[in-house]
Amino acid sequence: MTPEQLLQDLEPLAYADRIRRMVELGRQARQDAATQALLAALATRGFYERQLALFACGGSRDAAQVLRALADPSRLIRGLATRLVPLVGDDAMVLAALDVVDGAGRRLLLAALAGRGRRAVIDRYLDQLAAAGDPVGPPRGRRRDGARGA
Repeated sequence: MTPEQLLQDLEPLAYADRIRRMVELGRQARQDAATQALLAALATRGFYERQLALFACGGSRDAAQVLRALADPSRLIRGLATRLVPLVGDDAMVLAALDVVDGAGRRLLLAALAGRGRRAVIDRYLDQLAAAGDPVGPPRGRRRDGARGA
């Protein structure tokens, strides 16, 4: 299936059904290289296609794709990726994600982790900040590169 065929198949579906279909494709991608290639192609296209590819991560558990999406130019894509991190990421990926997201995203991610009972990884992150002499992380509204956060 090509990305164009998939988009055509999704068009008549309601939004919630599109998301369900993408999660199903994500599950299928775990064992099917062609589906993995389809999702990878979607992830390099426009906003809508990148969003669909990210929804598929709910089924594929593709933590690498979620981590890449944290740097997406779209705030909506970054927000969706931030909400997916606790679902698909192991502790190492979560720690990497916490270093990538800005202040608001970091707070959202920490709250989502706490809500899922993943306090051990939160403690590890705080220990890393303390060991680096940075008990609070970057200033609110500023990313680590000094630019204003969105």
